[in-house]
Order: sequence, then structure tokens, then C-alpha cells
Amino acid sequence: SEDHRGTPEAPGRVVTLITRQLWETLGDHHEADEKVWGTIYRIPRDKVESVKEYLDIREINGYSIHYVDVYQEEPLLPPIKALVYIGTPENPQFVPRISGVPGEEELARHIYHSRGPSGENREYLYQLHMALEELCPESSDNHVRSLYRKVAIIQAEERLMGIADDEDEGMDEMDRIEGDNKEGGPQEEIEPEMLGDTVMQM
Repeated sequence: SEDHRGTPEAPGRVVTLITRQLWETLGDHHEADEKVWGTIYRIPRDKVESVKEYLDIREINGYSIHYVDVYQEEPLLPPIKALVYIGTPENPQFVPRISGVPGEEELARHIYHSRGPSGENREYLYQLHMALEELCPESSDNHVRSLYRKVAIIQAEERLMGIADDEDEGMDEMDRIEGDNKEGGPQEEIEPEMLGDTVMQM
């Protein structure tokens, strides 16, 4: 992300969805989850044009439009065809995990230090992690969770050394990590959806 959570000089990192078949060719450093969880939204007919115009502007840098089958939490219900914005390897904003690309520790530090017009890259990661964890008891993403923990630890360490500029936020994230460890994570249930044969990539 060069226009929201980063700059052209120091791009931020945001997630995309890619097929498992493509992910297996990237030599990534993390294990892929069996499912990718998320929420789909039904837009009222009279709002479709204005909502799509807004999303086209917001997602123009790095994403293209795709239509995918989204599977509902209840397995007996049929899949729903949904429009999603996906960053593919053909897009110059896509950063594949190949030889020479930083691993998870370095990626966490990159996320921690990146910021852009829409705010800090780590704030994006924190919000993404909490949204995934709170969808339902089964929902999560191991890659996002691991990065979240690493970035929160970096932030807490810098606070302890007196060089973090947002002390309370860093400790709040550490408190959440400790709470998740004790309670097994948030258990609020809403209406989640999932994508089959798909991997979330940051």
C-alpha cells in the first residue's frame, strides 16, 4: 500500500486473497489455513452504483475486481457469488514471498514502522486481527495472528525503552494477547462467511 498505510518510498503491507494453487508457487514462509474467513455485505439495489464507485477509488491502487463463491457458515446453505477486490501477482503492488524477501520477523518490523495518509500500518493489522478473531469461535488466520503478536511485542518493547510514540496502545495490544492466551480468544458470534481453496496473503 503506497496510498493508504504507506508511501511510495516506504510502502505499507495489506492483505490480499490468492488461490491455494498460486500460493504454493510463491515459496511462502507461513502455513496456510484451510479456510479464509470474512464477512460479505448485501448492498441495497439503489446504493450499488455509489458504493462501487467509492470502493473502486479506495481499492484502485493494487487491487482488481473478481467474482468468487463465498461459503456460508451453515454447510447446507448454498454458496453466494460475491464481488471482491484482489491483488494478484501481475499487479506491481503485489509482494511475493520468494527467495530474498524478508521473513516474518522483518515483515513485522516493516509493518510496525510504516504509515501513510490513512494511518499506521500496524493499526490496520491490529484491526484486521481483531475482526477475524471476533467473527465466530472457529474463525482466525494463523499468519495474521502471528504478525499481530510480533508487531505488538515490538511496540511494547519500544515503549519500555522509551522510544515508542503511542505508549498506551502498545500495552493495550499486549493485554489483548495475554487475554487471548487465558480465554482462548474472543468468542462473539456474528454471521461469518468463508472462501474455499483460498489463502490470505500479507
